Amino acid sequence: MLSWIFFDVGSTLVDETLTYQRFANECSMTLREYGKKVTAADFFAKMQELAALGEPPIRNAWAWYGLPSNIRPHWNYEGETLYPDVDRVLDYLAQSYRLGIIANQNRGLEQRLESFGIRHFFNLIVCSEEVGYQKPNRALFDYTLRQVKSPAGDCLYIGDRMDNDILPAKRVGMRTVHVLQGIGPHHCQQAGITADFTVQCLSDLMKLF
Repeated sequence: MLSWIFFDVGSTLVDETLTYQRFANECSMTLREYGKKVTAADFFAKMQELAALGEPPIRNAWAWYGLPSNIRPHWNYEGETLYPDVDRVLDYLAQSYRLGIIANQNRGLEQRLESFGIRHFFNLIVCSEEVGYQKPNRALFDYTLRQVKSPAGDCLYIGDRMDNDILPAKRVGMRTVHVLQGIGPHHCQQAGITADFTVQCLSDLMKLF
């Protein structure tokens, strides 16, 4: 019986459209300083292309242009906003399930969730930087299962990426939802891995659970 629903953060709860655009612009400016004729649109398109190949879009888009990673602009969270349906969906799900987060995020995640006004919905927050594991390492999911003391089959994971979200969650036995938001629609399907559900937006969860 389903008892826990876990969420990714970026492009799942949080709309990173402006954040990606800003990052692509900063990367293209740096690349041009080093003689690369690259526009922000070019860099963003490269991230989408690599995502469709199942590769990490941010790291590999930069590497594609042949410059060392130590001069790549740092990703930050400037410009992120909640998707408009998040509050309503979390309020609905929290009436029947315990909610949690499993995410590759820096320290300070709880404070960001507080600033969005949604921290109170979550019974457990598992942040990669605090735990010491990063998705797609299944150890982050195994750690979570030890914390909640629930069978993996009683847990559901919702994320936008097949490689970082759906694949490791399935490997530990969780049920999964692939949400086609952010760069998620561009991610290729992993061989032999299919999410239990695919939704266009979080509001669709209210029809399923």
